[in-house]
Amino acid sequence: MPVEVTNAPASPIGRAADPAGAIGPQCAPDPDGRRYDFDVSIGLLCYRDKQLIDDLLASILASSRQYRYEYLLSDNGSTDGTREMIRAKYPFVHILENGANLGVAGGRNRLFWNSKAKYTMILDSDTLVHNGAIDALIDTAEARPKAAIVAPKLVYRDGSLQLSCRPFPRMHHILIEGTKYRRYFEWTGIPARVDMRNISHDELMPIDCVYGAAMLVRNSVARAISGFDEGYFYQYEDYDLAFRAKRAGYENWYQPKAVVTHFYEREERGVFHSRLKTHLKSILRFQGRNMWRVWNAPVVNRRDLDGDKVPQS
Repeated sequence: MPVEVTNAPASPIGRAADPAGAIGPQCAPDPDGRRYDFDVSIGLLCYRDKQLIDDLLASILASSRQYRYEYLLSDNGSTDGTREMIRAKYPFVHILENGANLGVAGGRNRLFWNSKAKYTMILDSDTLVHNGAIDALIDTAEARPKAAIVAPKLVYRDGSLQLSCRPFPRMHHILIEGTKYRRYFEWTGIPARVDMRNISHDELMPIDCVYGAAMLVRNSVARAISGFDEGYFYQYEDYDLAFRAKRAGYENWYQPKAVVTHFYEREERGVFHSRLKTHLKSILRFQGRNMWRVWNAPVVNRRDLDGDKVPQS
């Protein structure tokens, strides 16, 4: 059930706008006439990532922008001085103190529930935003009212393309593509279909799902579909959000004009690894509910931190 998005005062206490951003919101109101105080919330999730967060914020502030930004930091219990650094160096960032590690889904949901903007730009701490990237994503979403998620082109440190777009994964895709043994299955064509390597990544295109390291999300859609499912501690929460958005009749898009560096390096694992149990739980939750449809597991949201802001599933 959609949750009413209330309008806060134009200059809410403790929620300063980007000092170099637009004077007022530039995005069009929602179809129902609802307006927002900001165009986009820069949604950062942090867990002991002091230097990375500092570099990421610096990259955003160095970028040209025409929209009005607010900044939210969801902190999963950092103990490395991250919050102190933010308060001293970036006082316009609104810090959401979680007090513990809520996982990726739980930490990101706090960004949705506390946003006062039309969109939330989800960014992992190990990213750097290239000039104009966020505005390009907003432009794309504004031109497509059914767009739930708009994802940028991700590149590695050396500037080479990171294959971040995916079809919704089937179990045999995961079993082959998710381990170091994928090289022995190239002859099947499955790895190439899964990572979409033979499709041009230089053109705007509709997609199924994308890495959650960087993606613009329409907040009205996030609330309507209950946000990230906190039944995932990490992994597949991004694919699950994209799946439920498409099932609800919305669209997901890839916009290569927006570029974000992601410090992710492919980790070739064997069948057994230290995170296997958590990984398997996420796989089975995604497959069982979305692909096999053998059970109707509800979307999990905790309410102890945000109370009535959390939508009912």
